[in-house]
Amino acid sequence: MNETIIFGFGHLASFIADHTKNLTVTYRNNKKEHPNVSKYIKFELGDDLIPLDNYENIIINYPPQKELLSFIKDVFKNISNQKVIFISSTSVYGTGECDEDAKLNGMPRSGRYLIDCETFLKDKNVTIIRPGGLVDKKRNPVNFFKGNPVPAINHRTNYVHTEDVARFVLEVLDKENDNYNLIAPIQYTKEDFYKALLGNDFQGSTSEKTGKIIKTKKENVLSFKFLYPDLIKYFTSL
Repeated sequence: MNETIIFGFGHLASFIADHTKNLTVTYRNNKKEHPNVSKYIKFELGDDLIPLDNYENIIINYPPQKELLSFIKDVFKNISNQKVIFISSTSVYGTGECDEDAKLNGMPRSGRYLIDCETFLKDKNVTIIRPGGLVDKKRNPVNFFKGNPVPAINHRTNYVHTEDVARFVLEVLDKENDNYNLIAPIQYTKEDFYKALLGNDFQGSTSEKTGKIIKTKKENVLSFKFLYPDLIKYFTSL
């Protein structure tokens, strides 16, 4: 029996699959083959929900979108004691220092979709993981601004390596339900970070607006062994 299903086999989910086996995953159009995936199910938000009785763990890994809340409500109508992990984002937060108890007041549209989902989930048995911006060899931050000046260089970077997020997801499958902020523990200003990566090609501008500083007070994050705690070191070594 397949014990874990991932709804939304995207970039992060492929990293999760690297670290576990016998997965069931859903896909919308293009099926991404992976040796650790044992079953593929064609499914997109708005379809009739597939039976969930055979799955001990349910990981919801869709990008923010309007239909996501209805899907989550449907999932919780059709489960009993399964472990549910919802991949949210630090975009649910506004400005200033934000730990797991900070108010959810993110302004971008994607943040609002996730806030609606988290509001519904606040009294449910679920683990919520809020990663910062996912970065890795394919998602190299030097490509984020496509040669344009880096904005708000006096603000913090809130990035985390995708592999560390994948490992953390699997680590908390057998933990008590909780909510977690997850970013690389060594934080930099955007100026220091992008100067190190771009060198003489660095251009940037400051901002008078207050930035966002993501923090955690959860022991499962504080004790987690990040493979890539220092993202400057990681990217400058590629």
